[in-house]
Amino acid sequence: MSISLFETRTMLQIILQLKRPKTFLLDTFFPGFRQFDTANVDIDIFKGKRRMAPFVAPVMEGKLVEKLGYTTNSYKPPYVKPRLQTTAQEILQRQPGQVIYGTQSMAERAAEELGRNLGDLLDQHTRREEWMAAQAMNGGVINVVGDGVNDTIDFQMASTHKVTLSGAALWTATTSDPVKDLGTWARLCSQDSGIVPNAAVLGTDVANALIAQLRNPNYNGNG
Repeated sequence: MSISLFETRTMLQIILQLKRPKTFLLDTFFPGFRQFDTANVDIDIFKGKRRMAPFVAPVMEGKLVEKLGYTTNSYKPPYVKPRLQTTAQEILQRQPGQVIYGTQSMAERAAEELGRNLGDLLDQHTRREEWMAAQAMNGGVINVVGDGVNDTIDFQMASTHKVTLSGAALWTATTSDPVKDLGTWARLCSQDSGIVPNAAVLGTDVANALIAQLRNPNYNGNG
């Protein structure tokens, strides 16, 4: 579209449609999340047991019990290397929100472009971290696959904690009992880890099914 030199024009405020990354999983379930500046990361995994001390007579010696050990896994993570290319032609062009007859120098435009690119790259890193958190929670395994890398990080989650519902057990089915399932899984987590879960992450259709059951006047709340 050509612009007439004899018409007055007004530049409205720029409309930004940015899709900033959400870090709900990291903030909620990984509050101690940290980054390390070492090439290798070592993980000690200790699985305890619910044991009680044995009874013995006063004159008997103490009962020897099994000493629990642990395993150490070492992992050398790959790099994340997103890149953005900036050309001189982009610096010469008008940026979003700038008036046609701008007063910015080339150096100032380049600095602004650099800031936007760095922000975009940091957002990509954050989305990858949030994705890794989702994978670890969903199945206890993170598949690190990319150019020149094909690794698996396994947190040794017990198979009893990897439940896949199907058929009549699906929460969207009228024969299911979502509240009972939540109670069963919460008790399982408590028995195996000693930690009682107090939050659940649900998809929209699953959450609607749970709410529908709670609103059902025939539900007695004993699930």
